[in-house]
Amino acid sequence: MRKVSGEARLKTYKLPELNLRHQQSIEEAAKCIFKECAEHLQVNFDRFSADQNEKSLMQIRVGMRRTRVALQIFKDVIPEKSAKRFKREFKYFGKRFGPARDLDELLFGMLEEKCVYPELSKAHEALRVVVKQERAQEYSKLGAELAEGRLTSLLISFDAWLKEDWLENATPDAQKMMKADIGPFAIEVIGRGQQKLFKKAGSLDEKSLSELHKIRKYVKRCRYHLRFFSTLFDERRMQEGFSALVSLQNNLGAINDVSIGLDLMARFSAQIQAEHLPDCLSLIAAESKKANFDIKTHLSDVQKSLNAYQNFALSDADLLS
Repeated sequence: MRKVSGEARLKTYKLPELNLRHQQSIEEAAKCIFKECAEHLQVNFDRFSADQNEKSLMQIRVGMRRTRVALQIFKDVIPEKSAKRFKREFKYFGKRFGPARDLDELLFGMLEEKCVYPELSKAHEALRVVVKQERAQEYSKLGAELAEGRLTSLLISFDAWLKEDWLENATPDAQKMMKADIGPFAIEVIGRGQQKLFKKAGSLDEKSLSELHKIRKYVKRCRYHLRFFSTLFDERRMQEGFSALVSLQNNLGAINDVSIGLDLMARFSAQIQAEHLPDCLSLIAAESKKANFDIKTHLSDVQKSLNAYQNFALSDADLLS
């Protein structure tokens, strides 16, 4: 695994560019993608273990989702038993890191250090104290669980799996697929992901909050598809798809964060001193009113971005020679 200098540790370590080539086989491309995913996870796991940095925690969650998507993409060329085990484990830890991430989002979002409502600043600070205490406890529990070694063992076994000879135990159909060119395969993966997203996102105005959250998951999958295979295609064409998906993810994410933030604020208000409760309720009401206008804008932008992504399509002509 890559060693990180002290200076580099101060920066968020995201997945580096995956330099796939049109001439690569599906097996070569898959191993390249999984290798970079493993390195990204290991670096951020090491950082989080050392200083419990919230950015590293976020990157671990992103990395685990990304790896699960890659396992799904290449499910026909890797042993089913291995895929199920890794998907199960990565899903477990992804969920396990979720509560800490929600508290971070609240603490650095709605309850950021400077209150935007001066008259409610005391209630704002009282809530921040409760959230910071809860966050410290959640981070402590995560640290204790990581110290048990389950995630360390998972990353070691995942790295060892990447070094295995996949062809040796593969079925004849899987062996044939592994040797095929990655280009047409990438086009098929991206197109199939688009179709699933559009099917899930139909009749947007009728969707519930939980359904919007599910749509966001499909958006993330589509974005990972483009991310994995971006160097196979014309950069300008790929940027069209990225722009639409980034907008979709950001707007759906903002809607989800507002919902979770308001829910957490209401829950934590039960723990503050009674003298701050009236202003705390006023604070929640003020954030709810602001959210009303924000969410209308976000929903409008979601529909525009969906329309833009519907106009994005790749063909063999877009593959770089």
